[in-house]
Amino acid sequence: MKKLILHLVVAIGFVGISSTVFAETKKVNLSAGLNYVLSHVATKRDNNQSNHNMGMLYYLGKKGVPVDHKKAAEWFSKAANNGFAPSQYALAVMYLNGDGVPQDAEKGVALL
Repeated sequence: MKKLILHLVVAIGFVGISSTVFAETKKVNLSAGLNYVLSHVATKRDNNQSNHNMGMLYYLGKKGVPVDHKKAAEWFSKAANNGFAPSQYALAVMYLNGDGVPQDAEKGVALL
């Protein structure tokens, strides 16, 4: 019984220490480095899926990448120009809504 109580006290102590450590840990922003690495990989592969994924990262602002609809449109355009349907659709919606690109219904409809 004494061992059980000792283990509980030690465990509670570790929880308290770990909570303090996590509370004092600063969040590191890796977006600049991550942006470079991801864009470098996508352009080296020059792959429609990679270009589309980069567009989605910028459009949604995921994985430390800041939301930037203009950059998203650039990445979607790379894949859309090669006939990649998901990027054509995403870019069409962006043109129809004027989201990151000048609103242009003709371009939007042409991409659909």
